[in-house]
Amino acid sequence: DAQAGFGVAHTVIEVTRKDGKQVVLHVGKEDSDKRNYAKVDGDTQMYLLANYSAKQLDRKLDDFRDLLLLSATAADVERASFRGATGTVVVKRSGGEWTLGEPKTPPPDFDIAQVQNQVASALRMRAVRLAAVSVQQAGVDKPTTVIDLTLKGGKKQTVRIGAPVPLTDEEKKAVAADKAPEAREFYATGGADQLVYVVAQHLKKRYDKPAELFKKPQQQPGGMGGMGGAGGGPSGGMHGLENLPPDVRKKLEESIKKGELPGR
Repeated sequence: DAQAGFGVAHTVIEVTRKDGKQVVLHVGKEDSDKRNYAKVDGDTQMYLLANYSAKQLDRKLDDFRDLLLLSATAADVERASFRGATGTVVVKRSGGEWTLGEPKTPPPDFDIAQVQNQVASALRMRAVRLAAVSVQQAGVDKPTTVIDLTLKGGKKQTVRIGAPVPLTDEEKKAVAADKAPEAREFYATGGADQLVYVVAQHLKKRYDKPAELFKKPQQQPGGMGGMGGAGGGPSGGMHGLENLPPDVRKKLEESIKKGELPGR
C-alpha cells in the first residue's frame, strides 16, 4: 500500500448500488510506466489504471457543477434584451408571436424568424469555470454586455459579462511582439445563481453585436440555403454551431459546403 500511494491522501470513489451494497475504489500513485495503482475494498488484487482514466476520476466538487448560465426554457421566455458594445436589441412575444421592441426601426437584414433560435442559443450559454473573485473585481456590477430574459410570471434571468480575466505570464509571452495582448476570457454572472464565472472570449464577442444575431441568413451556394433557414446562426450557418468559436465554426461550415463530411 505504501508503494502504491494508498497510505497517504489519494483519490477515493464510493459507489452505492441499487441493492445497497457499496463499492469503494482507491486510486493511488503512478508507476514508472505512467499507470496508476488501483484497488477495490474487499478485493486483494492490485490493479493498474491508464493515467488518463485516473485523471478522469480525480474530480473536485466544482468539476460536477452545472456551468449553464441560465436555467429557463425557450417556452418560458416572454421578452429578451441583448445589450452589447454596438447597441441593444429587445424582442418580446405578442399574441404568441415574436415582435421587435427595440430599436423602433429594424436593423439592416433583421429577420424576426431568427428570434426563437437566438433565445434558445442564449439559454445554452455555458461558462468555462467558476471564478474566485468578487462581483466588484469581476466588473459585473458595471457590465459591458448583458443578456436579460423575462419569463412567464415576470421573473427575470440575466447574464452580465464584465471585466476581462487577466492574462497569465505565459499567455502574455505567447503574444506576438507587434500585437497588443487581447483578453481570452471574461468574468460573468448568470441567472441561475449569484456566483461569478469565467466565459470564453468568443461568447462576449458574439453578444457584443446584438443586431448581428438576427440577420437574415444568406442563401448558400449550391442550393444549401435551407441550412441557414434551419440554423438560425447570425451568419446563416447550421443550427447548433452558433456557440462554437468563430474560427472552428467557419472551418466546419466550409467543410460542409464542400461535402467533406465524415462517412461521405
